[in-house]
Amino acid sequence: MELATNQVELTLGFVAAHGIHYATVVARAAIEPENRLRHPSLEPLAVVAAGFGLLALLALRDRGQERARTGSPFTWWARCSR
Repeated sequence: MELATNQVELTLGFVAAHGIHYATVVARAAIEPENRLRHPSLEPLAVVAAGFGLLALLALRDRGQERARTGSPFTWWARCSR
């Protein structure tokens, strides 16, 4: 039951963790010469685009739910910055 009360915060935490993961993948692609993302083809680019798209949808959906619930776009930021 407690998970449901923190759904927005948990989802945005999930999105942030995956953002860090994607940043690491991009950094490795820049450093490693044999990395598949360094020589882009359709398959790796489609995977990256789908991943970013899914995370963006999750983040936008939950931020919209938070705004609808609280009425303020700044409430989420105030909670996270405590």
